[in-house]
Amino acid sequence: MRLIRIVAVPFDGGGGEKSEGCAIAPQYISRYLGNNDWRTAENGLSPIFMWDAIFADMPKNFDSFLPYAEEQLARYNFDIILGGDNSISIAGYRAVVKKFGGPVMLVHADAHPDCRDPNMLSSSDPHASWVRQLIEEGSLDPQNYFLFGSRANDRRGDADGSEYDYLRRLKIFNHVFSMSALENSQIPMHNPLDFASLFNFLFIADTELAKKIKGIYCAFDIDVIDPSLAPGTGCQASGGWNYRQARAFLRGLHEVAFRLGLAVKGDLTEVNPRFDEGGRTVRCAGDLLREWSSFFDEFGKI
Repeated sequence: MRLIRIVAVPFDGGGGEKSEGCAIAPQYISRYLGNNDWRTAENGLSPIFMWDAIFADMPKNFDSFLPYAEEQLARYNFDIILGGDNSISIAGYRAVVKKFGGPVMLVHADAHPDCRDPNMLSSSDPHASWVRQLIEEGSLDPQNYFLFGSRANDRRGDADGSEYDYLRRLKIFNHVFSMSALENSQIPMHNPLDFASLFNFLFIADTELAKKIKGIYCAFDIDVIDPSLAPGTGCQASGGWNYRQARAFLRGLHEVAFRLGLAVKGDLTEVNPRFDEGGRTVRCAGDLLREWSSFFDEFGKI
């Protein structure tokens, strides 16, 4: 039985009005889960979970928050960060790169690429440009980036295609597994073996990639799940995953990481109780967090 460390980071200063309210998500999710000893009935595992509130005195301004969060997370042995808005992923990814001492693969589950140009006034918030920031500052090698579940069919998404054009210019558009790409590939997406096969093809078949990376960071934005199941988020986009597909994605990732001997760290972000309907998103995120945590126990913490 392993101790699974979940760090609550109640920060929502990275996305303006769209993110305002994400800071209270850890409180709501913790209340839903009820206690620290969670049990996963499906596989009989009962890992012990520890909540840590090391961010009680964090700065509220993003420019001050980022170095503070990176420093705290780099010296803390976390497994999952519970946000908060997804600008937290910048600090989480940088911290894991420091911890592992080398290149880290970024596996990104999101309805949006989050690669907007930070120099554009309309898209200047880190919430919408955090992946691009990591790439352009040199923290993330574009070849180590993979995006899953994206779509751009809502007005607040990548309506003009500029984010996907950015990924094309980097010659990594083949690393983008949008909903349409996944559907065209005929991957059922509800079985962990289906995602494991895809990850196996992407990561294990590429022996050079597998050799050079030191670990995997999974940034999971709740808006990758369809808003009919998870409406409580600031940037809804129809046509997303259902719960079984999200679970299969995470389990498949851990299975392949275990084969490669790589540790997985990650975050769950963008749950916003302010936009939720009947607590559906909080329940969905809480159940997913509990399941995700069990995969650390099932496949081992490397």
